[in-house]
Amino acid sequence: MNNIIDHYGTLTLLKLYIQPGANKDEVIGVYGETPRLKLKIKSRPIDGKANKRVVSFLSTLLNLKRSDIQILRSETSRKKDFILNADYEAIESILNKIL
Repeated sequence: MNNIIDHYGTLTLLKLYIQPGANKDEVIGVYGETPRLKLKIKSRPIDGKANKRVVSFLSTLLNLKRSDIQILRSETSRKKDFILNADYEAIESILNKIL
C-alpha cells in the first residue's frame, strides 16, 4: 500500500498529508516522495480544528470510532502520523477500494 500504512504493534499506523482550508473533505491519493495519503480538509488549522476534522473524516471513511484514532506525530505540521486501533488488513482493504 505504498508505505502509507504500517503495522504498529497490534495497531495500524497511517501516514497523512493534510491540506486544510479546502472546499470539501476528500481523499486525493498518494502524495510525496515519502508516500502519504493526501487529504483535503475544509477546516482551517486554527486551534486544532483541522486535526479534529481529520479525525472525524477518518472515522467516517474507515468506519472507526473517533476514540480509535489518535495523532502520533506532528500535530502542527501538514505531515501527520495517526495511530488507528484497527486491524491492518481491514484498513488496507478499505484504502485499496478508495485508491
